[in-house]
Amino acid sequence: MNESIMVDNNTDVMHLSMTEEPMLFLHDISGRITSVNSFTTSMLGFSSEELEGTLIQSLLAVDQPFSLGELLSELREHGVATRTFEIVGKKMENRRKIFLVEARAWLVPSNERQVVLLSCMIQSMGEYV
Repeated sequence: MNESIMVDNNTDVMHLSMTEEPMLFLHDISGRITSVNSFTTSMLGFSSEELEGTLIQSLLAVDQPFSLGELLSELREHGVATRTFEIVGKKMENRRKIFLVEARAWLVPSNERQVVLLSCMIQSMGEYV
C-alpha cells in the first residue's frame, strides 16, 4: 500500500490536544470488538454496529506490529499493558483519518468470561490520501 499521510488543519489538531476523552474499545480474547464509546464512533466515522464483531487488528494501520497473543500474555502476567499504534478510520471522500494513539489495556470479567478494555488516548491525527 503506497499512501501518503497529510496533517489535518490546526483546528482539528487543537481540538484533539484539548480533549481528555479516550477512544474506548471492549473486545473479547479473540480480538472481536464487543462495545465502543460514542467518542470512538465519532472520531473513526463508523457506527457502533459497524464496529461490533470487527477484529480490533483490522482497525490498525497496515504496517503496525500487533500481537494479540503477546498482549494477552502481558495482561495475564502484569494486569495492564501499554502500546502505541495507529488506528485508521472509515474511508470518507477518498480519505481515511489516521490516529496515533497510546493505548492501555486491562483484562476485565464480563458475563463469566474475560474481555479486554482498551483505552486509546489520541497523540496526533493525520489523513491517508
